[in-house]
Amino acid sequence: MIKSKADICESANPQLGMGDEAEKIFINPHSTREGLDGEFAQFLDYLKGGKAQMGLTAEIEKAVEKARLHKEWEVEYMTWQAFEMDAKREGRAEGRAEGIISIGRRHGFDDNTIIEDMMSETGCSRAEAQKLLENYGREPEAVEA
Repeated sequence: MIKSKADICESANPQLGMGDEAEKIFINPHSTREGLDGEFAQFLDYLKGGKAQMGLTAEIEKAVEKARLHKEWEVEYMTWQAFEMDAKREGRAEGRAEGIISIGRRHGFDDNTIIEDMMSETGCSRAEAQKLLENYGREPEAVEA
């Protein structure tokens, strides 16, 4: 069974959308094989962890093996993965800092107390904490790097 994002979202709730204008396809390899040709049924079995047999699944298996053996791609992937982890870590720290600023302001704390709390809770430097405090509430485009 194959459903596109449009089929799922529009049939369930026309207002529900992913908002990115991209078409997404969801494949359920555990669904019925009724009405499917043999090669596509093999593809669904392959997605469930089955062995590559011929045609499409054999080509996919060959491409996957080639990618596994490509050392340059491995380095690029590891570099990208490290970048993503750093970005997530920074995003979480920035979110915690914004929470500290919001609560601090709501309770009338002075800027120095808020900065000290940010440094303590996020591990950021005084300069980073001051910059976060200065930029708090600004739109991302307006914030200087």
